Amino acid sequence: AILSRRRRGLLPDDDKMAAKESGGGAVDKAAAASENKVFLHPLAIIGMSDHYTTIEAGGSLAKPGSKVLGLLWGRQQGLEVSIMDAMELGYSLDANGVPVIEAEKVNGMKDLYLENFKDRDLLGWYSVGLEVVEMDMAIHREMTKYNESPFFLLMNPNPDEEAKDLPISLYESEMHVINDTPTMLFVTCEFQLQTMQMERITMERVAKEKAHEGEATLDLHMNTVSSSLKTLSSRASALVQYLEATKNGTVPTDYRLLRQVASVCNQLPAVDTDELSGEFVGDYNDTLMVNYLASITKGTNELNDLAEKFNMISTQRGGHHRLA
Repeated sequence: AILSRRRRGLLPDDDKMAAKESGGGAVDKAAAASENKVFLHPLAIIGMSDHYTTIEAGGSLAKPGSKVLGLLWGRQQGLEVSIMDAMELGYSLDANGVPVIEAEKVNGMKDLYLENFKDRDLLGWYSVGLEVVEMDMAIHREMTKYNESPFFLLMNPNPDEEAKDLPISLYESEMHVINDTPTMLFVTCEFQLQTMQMERITMERVAKEKAHEGEATLDLHMNTVSSSLKTLSSRASALVQYLEATKNGTVPTDYRLLRQVASVCNQLPAVDTDELSGEFVGDYNDTLMVNYLASITKGTNELNDLAEKFNMISTQRGGHHRLA
């Protein structure tokens, strides 16, 4: 499914002014609404937000403040488009600081993604910024190699806290003639939010997780886990010190206490023993055997179905050949 670009004639003066006011990115704010019915899923929004947060928090190879680039994935049936997922895209910079997208990397991501989601396709790309800039148009032209008319989604990293709308703008590209020169411009594309059952469950869970006294729920959980591990470590150290003291004769031997320590140690899983390795290999071989038997059974059933179809066709044609 490929989006078709609408081509227009000369722009009126008002349209030229709207395109100029948008900055270097050349957004035609006076263009007619798109005929496409676009649905945006929460998973794509979460993916873009996580990508931006990872870079700004220093958890990425890219430096904080770097250009955020990624690919949009989803389905398209006629004029109905569903943007369902977003994945970050690595890039390099040329001498002018413009991102350079490697075709091999994009095609590799596309092949890997479509291998798992055969009913989806590459729909466009996304970035993060306050407004469309000239660099975005250069990247958009590059993305037309992978989709004839890709979508461009721009997320505002500093939204108004009192705003009711999502800080997201969605664009398509159109060819206009400005001063007798064909020019590609961005035009705004309206979209609606759409969720699937599993996305609604996830969003409800996230909505219930609230921060307490300015501290995120994840931070509270991590603090609890860290405190538990420290307590466990201190108690394990106390047991080790007691056993060493008992072995050296520093403290009298208490067999009842030693039995309790042995009971605690027996509850720990075996890590690297011959017995564990043997059991693991046995379970692994049993699993492989079950898989092989399942494959043989499936192949036998398919062969039986084929034989039945062959016999049915032979009977209808009056033939005497029959497979047992």
